[in-house]
Amino acid sequence: MLRATLLLVCLCLPALAEDAVLFRDVTVIPMDRDGRLEHQDVLVTEGRIVAVRPSAKTPASARVIDGRGKFLLPGLCDMHVHNWYEEEHVLFLANGVTTIRNMWGSPQHLRWAQAIREGRRSGPDLHTTGPILDGSPPVWQGSVVLTSPVEARAEVRRQAKAGYPALKVYNRLSAEVYAAVVAEAREQGLRVEGHVPKAVGIEAALSAGQDSIEHLDGCFRWGAEFDLDRTADLARRSRAAGAVHCPTLVVYRKIVPAEEARALRSRVEMRYVPPRLRATWDPDKDFRFKGMSAAQFEMLRRTDEVRMRITKGLHDAGVVLLAGTDAGNPFVIAGWSLHEELQLLVEACLLYT
Repeated sequence: MLRATLLLVCLCLPALAEDAVLFRDVTVIPMDRDGRLEHQDVLVTEGRIVAVRPSAKTPASARVIDGRGKFLLPGLCDMHVHNWYEEEHVLFLANGVTTIRNMWGSPQHLRWAQAIREGRRSGPDLHTTGPILDGSPPVWQGSVVLTSPVEARAEVRRQAKAGYPALKVYNRLSAEVYAAVVAEAREQGLRVEGHVPKAVGIEAALSAGQDSIEHLDGCFRWGAEFDLDRTADLARRSRAAGAVHCPTLVVYRKIVPAEEARALRSRVEMRYVPPRLRATWDPDKDFRFKGMSAAQFEMLRRTDEVRMRITKGLHDAGVVLLAGTDAGNPFVIAGWSLHEELQLLVEACLLYT
């Protein structure tokens, strides 16, 4: 059963607190098939959809919402975000996003998640990893730096005790430390999600049982052409391992030269981005992009197509794909960007062979 979200133009009504709510005479967009189901009644009890049918008997205690001429669909999930500002929560809800997976956690995220679950604040259901686990030197300041298996196991136990349900592994972990993280995570019942450390590689990460692979990490090399045989092999391995992939196609489309960045900064939805976050979206100051040449941007655009083709190959092989955006990165706006990602996923699966 799914969380219910009624979309009225751009207004999202989160799951309602009443025992029973009946959405009367709506057009339902189903998640298991193409098309639409018109003139449906949808009964929601304690925030869960319990009936979808042409005619439902309204419980005496139900509140009826007239949905004539409107659409009803389950709440959307953004499965890769970086949510540092509480003002973004309303942006997710306004775009129909009722669940997010935060991929760099802190105690604040645990507090937000609990407050949302208890109804003390409005926001999407928030699931979070712990702080990033990286090697030395870390890519990002603020990561937890691990240089030995003993340190790794102790940190995994600490994050489990703190209440994080998942760990995020990152680029510079050594193979030995990565193995210790995964082993201790299994003992503690935590998921292992994130990047594929360069010292490990995608094949070893899948063999180790990493639960999710973000950004198609390890599936290709920068500048390399699409390799159908390699993609097919990785797809088979991923499916056999039960690993899921979160391609985050949209975030790479927003890495652009300064002139295009200025155009993105002028888009109307930018007015809703928290000012402190918007101030960081300057490609001339971002250490990852400020030194990129025109040739490198051109290579990145070629890489966009490679990512689309790999996504198609994974999908065709039956690998579970997660819709995630990497929101929080430059011009990847909370809520809005998920609709862009969904469009790219559809294009990848329909247009590429």
